[in-house]
Amino acid sequence: MWSSIHWEGIGVVGWSLYVSMLTSPRAAKRFVPLTLMVLAALAVSGLLVFVLGLRLLFCVATWYGVPLLIATFSFVRAVPNASSLIGHLLLLAAWSVSTPDKFFPTPDPSLDLVDPAILTAPSSHVINNPALSDVAAEYLSYLRLTRRMQDSFVIDFAAETLKLLGYNERCTTVSTHYNIPFTIAGDGKSVAPADVCLIHNSNFVLLVLVEDSFLTLRNDSEAQVIAAAIAAFQFNNRNRRGRTLQPLDTMTIPCITMTGTCPSFYLVPVTTELSKAVTSGLHPATQTQVLRCATLAKDLGMADTEYRKLALKHILAFKTLARSHWECILEGVRRNPSCTV
Repeated sequence: MWSSIHWEGIGVVGWSLYVSMLTSPRAAKRFVPLTLMVLAALAVSGLLVFVLGLRLLFCVATWYGVPLLIATFSFVRAVPNASSLIGHLLLLAAWSVSTPDKFFPTPDPSLDLVDPAILTAPSSHVINNPALSDVAAEYLSYLRLTRRMQDSFVIDFAAETLKLLGYNERCTTVSTHYNIPFTIAGDGKSVAPADVCLIHNSNFVLLVLVEDSFLTLRNDSEAQVIAAAIAAFQFNNRNRRGRTLQPLDTMTIPCITMTGTCPSFYLVPVTTELSKAVTSGLHPATQTQVLRCATLAKDLGMADTEYRKLALKHILAFKTLARSHWECILEGVRRNPSCTV
């Protein structure tokens, strides 16, 4: 972020030092301290410009009501150009999140179909325990690996949890590391990375899951999952047009974020107005109201058996809630009669 003046100044001083050393080594000895002082002054002034520039960005973000500006910088790993950064800043200013009193229509579903050992066995007991079924041993092994604080282990565990609870019904697939095509701020080559996606076999995105990264210490999964929901809206409507179906003006994308093994749930309503604003890089006229339900986090996460039961019940209840929105997304799509979604 240094200005061209700083770079030109350093170049001129450096060239002058080089020429003086060639023409008069004795004079160059006297010139070196002065040169170092000038270079130091240029470096300090350049640093001040950089800091003031960041301060200005934070002021703009605060004015727009965006406390998560840092999220834009970490999220743009997928779309690093300047226009996309502006688009993400506008995106973050375009939504607000609220927690309703009642989020799940059936908050206490039965877990009778889940192997009891998955609900009660400590993950540390998975090693050399012949009493565990193959399903329980495999699932608890995924859970045990999450303690190593590697992003890939959490993503694998999240995908296995969705499969355990029947998200991968007939004609749907749980996919990991899925990049959803995303048009933002005029850039049609961008993608919104989803750590886990539920994909219908007719190539529609039904659910998006994003986890908070251990390695980068980022805490922007909420911003990412909302961006991925907008990308899913664009992607699904593009597929509807390809099937000569009318694009939907509104689409609610069910989303999940994972902080370690602690899930939070979102319903992200995306409209044509919001999508067009993000596509063109303009601030949306209407703020999007996102609904959230956070499962009370514990230090041990789902390694704690009581919390594990609660989290699994919430994830199962979310499937029932999400299904109604999947039906809207697939409205008019010809499906195999054997498909459950």
